[in-house]
Amino acid sequence: MQVNETTRPDWWPQRLEAIARLSGWAEGREPPEWPMEVFLEVSNLCDLKCAMCPTFSALNPSRLYSIKEQERGFLDLATLRSRLDDVLKRAIRVHCYGYGEPTIHPGFVDLLDDIGEYRVLIDFFTNGMHLDAALCEQLVARKVFSVTVSFSGSDRESYENIYLGGRFQTVLDGLRRLRDAKLASESLYPRIEINSIAFDHQVRGLPEFVDLMADAGVAVIYLKTLQTFGNIRELQGHRSVLRPWVEGAFLQEARARASARGLILSTEQYRQTEVSDEAAWRSARGDTSATVPLNLIGETARHATPVRPPPEHVSSVQVDAMRLTPDALRDAFALEDYAGATPFYCLEPFQTLYVRRSGNVKPCCFADDSGPALGNLTETDAASVWNGLPWRTLRESILAQRYPRTLCGHCLKEQYGPRQQAIPEHLEQYRTWLQQVWGDVPPRDLPSQTLSNQELAQRWLDARRLARQRTRLLDEVRRLTPFGVPQTLLEGHLDGLRGEELHGWLYAPDSPEVRLSVTIHLDGQPWKTLLADRFRDDLRLAGKGDGAYGFAIRLADGPPRRLLEVRLTETDWLLGRIEFVSDDATDLAQMFRPDATAPQSPRTDPALFPLEYSPGIHEQEIFRYFAQHSAGRPQPAPPRPEDLPDTVLVIAFANRSGSNLLAETLAATGLVERAHERFNFDLLSETCQREGIADLAGYLGYLQRAGSDGRVLAVKLDWSQLFFLTRVGVIPHYWPRVRFVWSLRNDLLAQAMSHLVAERTGCWSGPYPEAVLGTFLDALQPADLARKVEEITFAHRQLMSYFALYGIEPAIVDYDDLAADPEQTARRVLTELQLLPPNGRWRFDPHQIAVRRQRTAGMERALARLKHAIRAHR
Repeated sequence: MQVNETTRPDWWPQRLEAIARLSGWAEGREPPEWPMEVFLEVSNLCDLKCAMCPTFSALNPSRLYSIKEQERGFLDLATLRSRLDDVLKRAIRVHCYGYGEPTIHPGFVDLLDDIGEYRVLIDFFTNGMHLDAALCEQLVARKVFSVTVSFSGSDRESYENIYLGGRFQTVLDGLRRLRDAKLASESLYPRIEINSIAFDHQVRGLPEFVDLMADAGVAVIYLKTLQTFGNIRELQGHRSVLRPWVEGAFLQEARARASARGLILSTEQYRQTEVSDEAAWRSARGDTSATVPLNLIGETARHATPVRPPPEHVSSVQVDAMRLTPDALRDAFALEDYAGATPFYCLEPFQTLYVRRSGNVKPCCFADDSGPALGNLTETDAASVWNGLPWRTLRESILAQRYPRTLCGHCLKEQYGPRQQAIPEHLEQYRTWLQQVWGDVPPRDLPSQTLSNQELAQRWLDARRLARQRTRLLDEVRRLTPFGVPQTLLEGHLDGLRGEELHGWLYAPDSPEVRLSVTIHLDGQPWKTLLADRFRDDLRLAGKGDGAYGFAIRLADGPPRRLLEVRLTETDWLLGRIEFVSDDATDLAQMFRPDATAPQSPRTDPALFPLEYSPGIHEQEIFRYFAQHSAGRPQPAPPRPEDLPDTVLVIAFANRSGSNLLAETLAATGLVERAHERFNFDLLSETCQREGIADLAGYLGYLQRAGSDGRVLAVKLDWSQLFFLTRVGVIPHYWPRVRFVWSLRNDLLAQAMSHLVAERTGCWSGPYPEAVLGTFLDALQPADLARKVEEITFAHRQLMSYFALYGIEPAIVDYDDLAADPEQTARRVLTELQLLPPNGRWRFDPHQIAVRRQRTAGMERALARLKHAIRAHR
């Protein structure tokens, strides 16, 4: 049958997405959002009393208690199917069995039909006693993937002394009938598998057992360790423990025969019992004093008298963990640290959903039935259970090497859980089955390497650690973007176009393992996002980590554009921009060069500005705004000489340095206009919208006209705004005569505290809201203050670099001096900057100063506390 899009179910894309997530999981990426495997406890009844069964064993004196612990019967899929639907559309394997015999379910074949509609690998375990001709033909017709028969022993005596109530020949004949049904239909499925228990006699007879099973059409034999449990002591001495010098010889012969017969012999779990000497072997076998000889096990079972529960005995009700509070959930789990010498990461809760007949859910077939249920499908859908608090808690605990004793205690004690996942094997089996049965193949490359659980978990943990670093880095970049991002945090360069390909790189010096993404914006709209992880030897030689921080993308297929910008993804931080003189993607903008004989337009040529810096958010948004309002290019006409202001006063500042007080103080002289942050984007865009201004030149002209009353035009600029105006040529071409005053604050810790409080409360002037302030001050940590001090000192370094580079000696104003005597400070500054009128006449009006100190007693106490904490650890 050849499958096309019309014959696939409408939910098929969800299956393909799940396969993609599983493939990524197998390679060490995040676990899937849905279970890969679903167990359906079709029946919790059984018609045998196998000696090793923890529930039904005739040797178990408390078996009647075990049987009564659950309401026995069969799964009613009709009542649960709607709750399972979303999960079954994404799973690739459904195990139609649990701790019971599934083939005695009266509607077993109909159940297989229902599950088969989801095109999943269906398998089940069986004791093999009911494989009659009709069932075998139906299993083939219904495309069942595999049937696993519990079978140990090469002859009637060794089998029937263990599988009490079973008949050796009946099982063997059933295997042969299933083999013949497959041959008659020329089908590879169901694959016949054997679950064999490592009794001592079974391991010694394993070579002959391999031959017997190969003749019966068996494809795989799994040799599993015998679990004797504490209440079936009669089997303890029959438990085989691997001694390479004894049992190893039988394994070697069995593997050779399996290989010759084309049969797979899997002994991985049994090999975990391997010991190095006889003393270790005796210790591993434990107390064997109660062991009953093999030929007497049946007789012993027939004479065993089980303990009967009293009439008033009531089975314990399993706790539904979905109903518990987080604290009660931890108590119900009884989480304990893993005590093994090396880490063990059980992956079953990351891939398996086990549904019991009652609807209760547990994480795997090994989990203790008496432990809390992780949910119940009669009340909650499977997807909600899978993503619920109990399941998430369990997974997170495993990654932290803590396990719930109430669910996992026995498995951990016996080291029964698998140490290696089989995701690539499951996916390859699914692909082969789809192709053979449905004529369909998922269009995706599947993983080939099988990683151990520990390798997978370590990759996840590393990925999580890097994700946290990336999140912290992006948060810091967002916080600092308005003020400028230091190169100690982020380095990069937009190299430009090579032919039709855009190249660049991005690197975080403090987090060299983190790979960052960049987003390409065309004319202000996001176009493509790509990871900067290409290896470049020039970056490695330059000391940029391992060199794998490059990116490249072809622009030929992109839409026409006038402005291209590359930004750090999920932030406004700009790596670089390219302007195009035409819509041709390969035509770079012509770069403007300064002309000493004529005023120049504002421009975006990085070569005009020698200091390296990351454009702040105000610069980025201003360019984006003017690009959208002036046909994509912020390139106004050059100004006329008569339009240039005589003098511009720039107040250079870092936040909370007293710049507003200084602006009001200078304005109080009547000689200087009140300085504002005219290149704060919000203020600029509001003004441009109100005045109908469409380009940067128009905005500069507006500022000049607004200050044409004879007072000196004044603006407040932080370092990033100052760099921006210099880089685009406003300084010195639009503003050829600039005077600088630098507002500083000697007490950097007080400045940092003031900045933290203003940021948190949103109150940059006037009294702070007391309700918010107290809580915030109590939560402040020394690290918060230290980060803010670092931000302020970085701003100071940037301003110092600028002044040194251009030979500027600004007038410096200390906040405390300014607050103590505003008039005297104003006189000194205007004198230094040569802004006093020739006649020396001017009048200071103190009533124009409205700025008041905002610091409170609570802030003083918090600052003292933080200072003490910092200096106590010096």
